[in-house]
Amino acid sequence: MKMTKVLFGAAVLAMVFGFASCKNADDDDPFNIVQGSNNNYRVGDKEETGYTNSTAETQRGYDTTTFKHAGGLVQINFNDVSNLKGNGVMGFIFDLHVDETTKNRDFFVVGLRAEDSSGTLWGYVSKFSNVSDTQAWNFGTGGTDSKSGKNYAGNGAKEDEILITGTVTGTTKASVNNNVATVYIDVVPTVDSNNSTTGGFTVNILKSYAFQTEKVNGKFKGVDYNSSETAVIKAIDIPASKTGYAAGTDMSNMQNSLAIYANVYPGKTLKGTWKFESDYLNAETIEEDAE
Repeated sequence: MKMTKVLFGAAVLAMVFGFASCKNADDDDPFNIVQGSNNNYRVGDKEETGYTNSTAETQRGYDTTTFKHAGGLVQINFNDVSNLKGNGVMGFIFDLHVDETTKNRDFFVVGLRAEDSSGTLWGYVSKFSNVSDTQAWNFGTGGTDSKSGKNYAGNGAKEDEILITGTVTGTTKASVNNNVATVYIDVVPTVDSNNSTTGGFTVNILKSYAFQTEKVNGKFKGVDYNSSETAVIKAIDIPASKTGYAAGTDMSNMQNSLAIYANVYPGKTLKGTWKFESDYLNAETIEEDAE
């Protein structure tokens, strides 16, 4: 992987982060599956119990965070993985736009599922457009739920698959310790050799990482992809043709909301957590309303 895809100069980084001031009003989680605030979220009321879907249909939890910037670094833990493997998806949403008139959303998703207790991950990367209901099947594109067998009509939303659904791990897998599978998602705007944006993003799915040693305003600049401590499971390039950003777009114009979601399959229990990296220049903690 070229360093120009994942590293920023200080002048560029200074423009990366911008923040909302309170909890966004478009959160849509009628089942209260996603709980938490600021940097830390979990599945269910308590981390140790998670959330059990007692219905015959897949249920989704969704929460727009207070972060608003170009990319981000999030840790995802799948808890009790030996007993709950394959029970649902935990995901990260970035470049989230909300239309001021229709309130419909456009965004990219990275969804992952722990397949076994050895660190195998199943997943996908897609762009969804014209999403009017975050609770609709596949965000409103319609289709058949392979878990329940139920068919759902679409409501006008569209999906552009970037990484086709399937196993994302090869030789390098998620780390598993004390029955918890841990993986990191690092999303960064791609830049050229002159630190000018290409208009695209790179999604890096990581087993482990080290930060660059250089700091800006007391924060680490980003992940060091030259370090032996950084283990890449998979890297997915999203070109400018998918994002709609022109080459050379100022990063301040690529600052958009981040969100998280979880799909819990029928009759299944899912346990896990999300943690946004607080020492990362692109992921500062800000205040929001208490949960």
